Amino acid sequence: MRTERLIIDGLGGQGVLLAGRLLTRAAMQAGQYATFLPTYGAEVRGGTSHCEVVVSAQPVTTPLVEAPSALLLLAAPSFARYADAAPDGSLLLANSSLVSADGYAGPARLVEVPATRMAEEAGLPAAANLVLVGAFLELTDLLSQQAMEAGLRAVLPERHHHTIPANLEALRRGRDAVGA
Repeated sequence: MRTERLIIDGLGGQGVLLAGRLLTRAAMQAGQYATFLPTYGAEVRGGTSHCEVVVSAQPVTTPLVEAPSALLLLAAPSFARYADAAPDGSLLLANSSLVSADGYAGPARLVEVPATRMAEEAGLPAAANLVLVGAFLELTDLLSQQAMEAGLRAVLPERHHHTIPANLEALRRGRDAVGA
């Protein structure tokens, strides 16, 4: 298995940190090594929210991501910050509901997913983050749906376990958006 180095970036309240924690826990539940490094502004909602996740079959020596293999960008400021700096050959997943990638000619492979719109249409307005994660998982085949369910059970407090089916549906919709 390869090592995936991810940057997930958006605004506070978009579930950026939950997405990172979920990927980290799901990877650990699947027997892989993983690190999670969150960064966020003091504003809580509306400020910047960012995390770096590393998943590997080998021990991870640093949680810092200097050359991401994938970037999941949930908002326009995120795209403006990272799109042109994405390494050659990396995967750039953009939430096209909030990001305009018109004219993007950077070195990364751009995949646009209308994550916010898809989440709202499914009655899951807060799950755009997981729609984008589902698309990432489909494109990289990093983790199974079973690992993600185990990750959700580990990350979400028990009082929120009733949301697991909806969260799994958001992941599935993301996978379907980019699947064959």
